[in-house]
Formats: sequence, C-alpha cells, structure tokens
Amino acid sequence: MRKIRDECDRKGFDYCQVEDDIYNYLIPGLRLNSGYEEVRQSLYQYINYSENISIQTLPIYFLEPNTCIEVCDEDSFINGNYIINSLSFSLDYSSSLSINASKLLERF
Repeated sequence: MRKIRDECDRKGFDYCQVEDDIYNYLIPGLRLNSGYEEVRQSLYQYINYSENISIQTLPIYFLEPNTCIEVCDEDSFINGNYIINSLSFSLDYSSSLSINASKLLERF
C-alpha cells in the first residue's frame, strides 16, 4: 500500500485510502443500474397523460396504424408528433376518415 501511495505522490495524483469492504458494495451498484433503466423504460411506455386525439378529415388512403404524423392546431392547443392507433372510414362518395392517435413521447 505504501508503494502505491508513493507512486501517487510522485505523479501528483490525489488519493484516499478506504477499507477493503468498499469494493463489495460497488458490485451491486452495477446491477442496480439496470433496475433504474427498467423503471425509465416503463415510465416511457406506460405514462401518456391521456394525450389522445381524434381527427375527422377527408380520406387519406396511404395512412396506416403505427404511422407517425405531425399535428399543429393552434385553436385547440394541439401541437406535436402523434402515432396513429386506429383509422376508420367508409367507401362511399361522402366518406370521411376518423383518426385516433396518441402523443409520441420524447425519451428522457
């Protein structure tokens, strides 16, 4: 231990001597980080703060579920990227398209 302290002094490194048990506490910390990542992922997937919208428009036949759309409507304060959950329309001459979408959350 003395040899290591002398080397740190020569090279100008700061050092601190701790008990050997400290290394036993470092290993669980590495495993617990994966738990933290799991919580972050669950928050991202399951908390959406009920930001769902429904839009009525003329049929847009190339849209499909799981497609990302950008919505900007200043009158209703809707702004951002949304992912389409479902579409419904009829095939007659006066049909309209109904889009149900939920807000695409940004990762934190």
